[in-house]
Amino acid sequence: MDIPARRDDEDTRKLALAPEDGVRFLHHQDGTWGLVGDDGWEVSAEDLDANVRAAIAAVRFDLIDVEPISVRDNEI
Repeated sequence: MDIPARRDDEDTRKLALAPEDGVRFLHHQDGTWGLVGDDGWEVSAEDLDANVRAAIAAVRFDLIDVEPISVRDNEI
């Protein structure tokens, strides 16, 4: 089955946007982030090289603890 040229070009552009070196990230549904290795599978931070861990820690943002706020509309 032949794939249309438009689809081939679109797939090529998507691959070009993916980073080719460094660590890739995966955003989970629960809001957490995971690291993806060169083989495409998720890896734990402990399995990374010390230089990679240091680079990630250098750009890490501090977490802000925010209390959830609920809003109620009593006019309904």
